[in-house]
Amino acid sequence: MSKSINDMTEALAMARRIEGWLEKIRVTDVDRHQAAQDILYRLDQEHGFRWRTGSEPQSLAFGGVSSSCSAGGIGLLRNWCAAVRRKAHELEAAS
Repeated sequence: MSKSINDMTEALAMARRIEGWLEKIRVTDVDRHQAAQDILYRLDQEHGFRWRTGSEPQSLAFGGVSSSCSAGGIGLLRNWCAAVRRKAHELEAAS
């Protein structure tokens, strides 16, 4: 398997995990922002993601896929998951 396919396989697996974590954050949760920040911190510290914060937009990169968002952590996580799916579709179409 090529490195890009391995990276994409790992990125897709992480996207599924992130989407599962996001499903547990209710729209009415007062601590939605903190929950998203906790997920981003965990991805950065435990899974090798590159999370850049401190300025807008925030950015997130892993497995050859990067994304940014100025609407907060939940938006950043959703954008990254969508970017993974787009890139996987592009790789599949190209093969």
